[in-house]
This record gives sequence, C-alpha cells and structure tokens, in this order.
Amino acid sequence: MRQGQAFSTFIKLLDAVQTHAFSQHFQGEQLLELRLDLCDQRIRGHARKLVQKKSKSRFLLHYV
Repeated sequence: MRQGQAFSTFIKLLDAVQTHAFSQHFQGEQLLELRLDLCDQRIRGHARKLVQKKSKSRFLLHYV
C-alpha cells in the first residue's frame, strides 16, 4: 500500500470513529481520547511492521 493511500485510509477510519462516537453521545474529551488511542495503535502497528521487515530481532519488537 502506498503512503498516500494508507494515509487516506487512515483519515477515513478516523472519520468513521468520529461519526460513531457522536452517535454514541461521547463528550468532546472522550472523542479526543478515542482518536488519540486509535492514532497510537496505528503508529505502533506500523512501527512494528517496519521493525519486523528490517530486523529479525524479537528484542526490538518488545519496545515497539
């Protein structure tokens, strides 16, 4: 997946989360926490994939 396509998919996912959050009557702070948690999970997942590609060391995966 190209970087631009991945970013576009990521933004669509965030928009879907935001729409769902509003439909569930989340407050603004809860919505922000939800979006930040999602960003953190996506970044960690991407970092983990990069480490797995670049290194066979499981030691590094512990810190990602």
